[in-house]
Amino acid sequence: MDKKKLARDFSKFFVVGIVWTIINIFLMWATIDVGGMPGWLGSGIVVVISFFGRYYHYLYVNLIEREFGKYAITNILFGLLTVAGMSVAVDALHYPAKFSAPVVVGCLYVVKFAVFEKTGLIKK
Repeated sequence: MDKKKLARDFSKFFVVGIVWTIINIFLMWATIDVGGMPGWLGSGIVVVISFFGRYYHYLYVNLIEREFGKYAITNILFGLLTVAGMSVAVDALHYPAKFSAPVVVGCLYVVKFAVFEKTGLIKK
């Protein structure tokens, strides 16, 4: 793959990721820390909101193909990993969501871009 295109694609992915990471952290803080929801429920709600928001944002910046099925499969996997990570961090280890969310979401971030690349979801 062309290195310039890879850099351009990653920068789009990065910007969308930053926007939605901030939204995720805020919503997890609001639902879990402020709203008092258990980690699995608050993060589950946020994952659903983020799932659709990111899809349309990726399409808007012309990063991914219009292949909702492929997007759904990869993001359901990462959504489940996010919920599991947040459940462990918040419910089992008793860390606040405002600290747990950046770690959990951040750790999954680069892996997700690689999966998007490998599955052909990133536009050629």
